[in-house]
Amino acid sequence: MTTKYYLSMISFKSQKKEEFKHIPLLQYILKFIILILNSENEEHYFDLKKLITNNLDIFPIDEAKDIMDSVINYTIQKQNSGKLEYAKKALIFTKFH
Repeated sequence: MTTKYYLSMISFKSQKKEEFKHIPLLQYILKFIILILNSENEEHYFDLKKLITNNLDIFPIDEAKDIMDSVINYTIQKQNSGKLEYAKKALIFTKFH
């Protein structure tokens, strides 16, 4: 899927916010995209962490692994850009892995 598609999903979601609250996978995808697009706002990281912590057990193992891999990759990118505090955040997610 393309970035344009994801951005249209975010736009749609903002119009229909309450309709998607019960779909954790969609919530994860949208929160992750918002995090990537607004990576300087740590509130998005903590929102995503909370969503994952509360819902990871409902995903099939393969999907849960993909979710953890994407968040770990994000924290590694942040570390590589000089935000060394993300090393500790990566360790939090590796314990779920």
